[in-house]
Amino acid sequence: MNVIRNQKYYLFPDSETKDKVCREQQKILTEIEELVKKVEDPKDGLLSYLTKAGPELPLNTVGEVGCVPELTVLQIIGDDEFVTALNRKPVTVRGVKNRFAC
Repeated sequence: MNVIRNQKYYLFPDSETKDKVCREQQKILTEIEELVKKVEDPKDGLLSYLTKAGPELPLNTVGEVGCVPELTVLQIIGDDEFVTALNRKPVTVRGVKNRFAC
């Protein structure tokens, strides 16, 4: 590998090795692109759940979901919703009724 003007240039001993390495890198790139598509899917993607609170769900009874004692409440937006942050992304939490502690 050579670096010229902040650009990386790879030297391969023959075209067969170059093609093999390119195929391996393309396979990795394809897997990553598929993962990004799943995360960014506006309907079922994880990013949708973290930034838009996902689809409307029925309220569960206390104990069905679990407990997260270290979750910081940033903003209360309703009697059963609040906003917090997860990895610097805003997250809306629904279904918590009258459990806010000061």
